[in-house]
Amino acid sequence: MPRRLALSLIVAGLLAVPSAANAASATFFPGESVDSGPGASSPRVDLAQDGTGAVVYVKQDGGVEHVFASRLVGGRWQAPERLDPGLAGPAAQPVVAAGNGGELVVAFVSGGQLYTVVRPAHARSWPAPIPGPPGAASPSIDLSTNGVAYVAWTAAGNVQAARLERGATSFTGIAQPLDVNPAEEAGGLPGEQPKVVVAADGVALVVFGEAGHVFARHIYELRVSTAPQQLDVATLGAKQGAGGDSADVATEADSSYAWAVFRQRLADGTTRTLARRL
Repeated sequence: MPRRLALSLIVAGLLAVPSAANAASATFFPGESVDSGPGASSPRVDLAQDGTGAVVYVKQDGGVEHVFASRLVGGRWQAPERLDPGLAGPAAQPVVAAGNGGELVVAFVSGGQLYTVVRPAHARSWPAPIPGPPGAASPSIDLSTNGVAYVAWTAAGNVQAARLERGATSFTGIAQPLDVNPAEEAGGLPGEQPKVVVAADGVALVVFGEAGHVFARHIYELRVSTAPQQLDVATLGAKQGAGGDSADVATEADSSYAWAVFRQRLADGTTRTLARRL
């Protein structure tokens, strides 16, 4: 699956791959200006296997922060396009996932409400954002190579998710929260925000924090797995574990093979970075 990259709005060029005979001379390509508008921040980028993709970010428009995108087409960043033209209030936390042919799915928060935008492959323009649940924060989104997407977010102390079917233009919410114990706070504190990936077979995997621990849970179509996994460990060598946070996740094309990384806290006050294969 394509990796998510944190990106400044002056795009640091991709690392030039040297020949074996000239390995010592590797350099970065010159940066390209995506947008020099006022207050541009919070960039996120994704690329598809065919080299198309987009950067999404927020910047001020009329003194209010709104969501913009610059698409990568033919190796060139296109002119910025505003994705929330019908929304007067400020927007934040945009995320994006890319598929072949210029397919793009975007999620962001405006006025405490989740919005999604689905741009089909080879589309000529962006559709209007579709409103989702209120009280939303910290969205994460991913798109499989076969066109199935998931978005996960936090709301009212729970981790929620929705699925986009292949060829669809809107997401379908999943009724059951992903929390192991819905009575506990999940996904809302720093380091607890959910991260989602989708394998080529259309199965999603979400990692998140809950009650000071790190959990992973699969989603099959609109069904939440009945076997969530706690990732942080009770002991590490001779030391006692004290929970974990700051999880991230990646998957192979087969959803049976995925890796999660997170920060493991220990009872003596130290921390470790751990990786676990799921």
